[in-house]
Amino acid sequence: MRKLSRHFIAINFHRFHDGNDAITCAKSVVISARCISGYVRIVFFHHSDQPIPAPLFNEIKALGLEIEGLPGGANGDCLNMQVSMARDYDFFYRVDADDVVSKGRFGWQVDIFQTTGCDICGGGLIYRNVLSGQEYLVIPPAKPAITAFLTNQFFLHPTLAFRLESFRNYNMRYGPERLEDKALAVSAVKAGLDIVNDPRIYGVYNINPHARNARFYSHKNLKYNLAFIRASRGYWAVPLAFGMYLVSLSISSERLRKIRYFVSRFRRLK
Repeated sequence: MRKLSRHFIAINFHRFHDGNDAITCAKSVVISARCISGYVRIVFFHHSDQPIPAPLFNEIKALGLEIEGLPGGANGDCLNMQVSMARDYDFFYRVDADDVVSKGRFGWQVDIFQTTGCDICGGGLIYRNVLSGQEYLVIPPAKPAITAFLTNQFFLHPTLAFRLESFRNYNMRYGPERLEDKALAVSAVKAGLDIVNDPRIYGVYNINPHARNARFYSHKNLKYNLAFIRASRGYWAVPLAFGMYLVSLSISSERLRKIRYFVSRFRRLK
């Protein structure tokens, strides 16, 4: 008899997330998880040194989910703890608690793992500005390369799922600093992991337009872009990386996202 797969779904709730959004997210996760056959474990991770608010605790427990507290430290370190907790599982799925998961997401990812044999699977998102309510699609390329990495659409971190056997074999880790998902992508390329992005919409990504606009993020982004170029030996992209760095010093992250959206849309229409 073929062994049924074991699936670990991690919902990450941070102190800057809204409790009502987290409840909506958790409900969408439960619905989407019904598409998976095999053993499924869903854990709601509360990233804080303070107790989880009682109303949120009661709602999450009513959904039948586990609740685990994690110290309010670096996000990459917390994600590595979660991956370690899932060591006896076959697949790991990442969810941010302020986002909404599409009904078919987890089932789609299981199908892609089975049909392609890939190591990491991501998908498309609807980006939603939490202040203006404006929405637009972001569809990462099916087989991402240097340009996708430089434009922050190599994979979209709220949609990621991992084949844990590959993570164990190559000792894959999130970076301990911010932009930890870009550090993970560099490690994945160095290890030669196969990454596949699904063009379907995996959910709604709520973004704060004022987040990650400091020069600190521009410097960090340049560091990872150059590391990726070295890892993939695509040195032709060095001028492009520095050009994008200079642009990021004067243009906000939200405006860059809009530019990326219109450029990507134009390419799809060609």
